[in-house]
Amino acid sequence: QPEKENKTEEEEYIFEKIRMLIESKQSLNTLKKSILQGSQEERNLAIEVSSIDSNIPLGEEIYNIYKKDPFNNYFAFSYLLKFEEWHEKAIRLMQKSQDFKAHYELPEPILFSNDEYYTNLLDIIKVLKFFPFACSDIVAAGLMTKIMSTRKEALNTILEWKKISKKEINNFPEVIVDALKKLQKTEIIKSYKKIINELLNISEDLKKYVDPKVLI
Repeated sequence: QPEKENKTEEEEYIFEKIRMLIESKQSLNTLKKSILQGSQEERNLAIEVSSIDSNIPLGEEIYNIYKKDPFNNYFAFSYLLKFEEWHEKAIRLMQKSQDFKAHYELPEPILFSNDEYYTNLLDIIKVLKFFPFACSDIVAAGLMTKIMSTRKEALNTILEWKKISKKEINNFPEVIVDALKKLQKTEIIKSYKKIINELLNISEDLKKYVDPKVLI
């Protein structure tokens, strides 16, 4: 037991030193330079480091990069949602970043896609999972896509929202309810259909349901 306590104290000491290092003027300048002038990879890494410590005052720099192209700078979205100052602004910009309804499609047995729209949409929905009802139209767009991984992530996000909010689906935003009802009629993957039916409280015999061949 004493060894465990000493280890915890040592870990706290190390973490405090790391925090002081990250918050130092030199480190802040390095992070700021990466955000403003670095490559996409360097920028994303700098934002990830900034997310570790809320005392790092780089919110304005990150927001200014984000607002230039929210859909492609979605990595900054997760950072901005954590702060009251940027939360609503970030959501409004993301909602306006695409005509999401224009991308609505019937479901297909395609597991993944390298297309920028689908890859970005998938990652944005992952960010939204812990922010109930933020950008509901984007989660609905995830349901109304031909890509399996995106539909599944949208369903996972809705399940998480239900758990966090303790609300039933009929009390969810209308755009989510409508998308679920449409998908219930068209979904071709049995496990997804089962989740949708459970969410909508629909009883349906799926014993003879045969999944199509999945395309990678």
